[in-house]
Parts: sequence; C-alpha cells; structure tokens
Amino acid sequence: MRRYSVIATGLSLALLTWGSQAQQAPGAEVRVDISSTITGNQQQPRTLYVLPWQDSIAQIRIPAPDINSEPAPIQPLDRQQFLRFIEAQSLSQPAASTASTNNN
Repeated sequence: MRRYSVIATGLSLALLTWGSQAQQAPGAEVRVDISSTITGNQQQPRTLYVLPWQDSIAQIRIPAPDINSEPAPIQPLDRQQFLRFIEAQSLSQPAASTASTNNN
C-alpha cells in the first residue's frame, strides 16, 4: 500500500512539472520581477546601546567652582619679603628630605 502512494506522488510531481513546461513557449525567456522595499536610511551608522545591569560602586563627584565668590584682588609682591620666603622654603626642603630618609 505504501509503495503505491509513493509511486502516485512521484507521478503527480512529474505531471505537474511537465505541465508547467508545456505552457511556456520554446525559446521564451522567463522573467521574474521581485520587488523589495528598503525602510530606513542606509547611511546611518549602526549603534550599540550598553546599559549597566547594576549600580556602579564608586561615584566620583567633582565639585563645581563657586561662581558667586569674587577672586582675590591682585596685589604687587614685596621683593624683600618674597626673597625671604624663598630662602625659608629652600632651608626647609633639605630638612624634610633628610627626615624622610631617617624614617626608612
């Protein structure tokens, strides 16, 4: 029984293909028109959105400068006082470097 159904299916497929070939004129070219529609702009770059799945542990806060404060007025330097300041700084620098080497 199964053998007859396979034979019947094969014959029906053969007849269908022979029938479709008989409808075409010999030497005629078959032209298939496929239409398509493009949606969107092809010039736009592809983008990837990355969303965090949990909150970040550390948040860095940068304080904004105080806009309301007035800058310090500019004053001329006293030359003698400035030279004394530089000399005091240079004298304290070697003392600080020797103190750090003694601690190690």
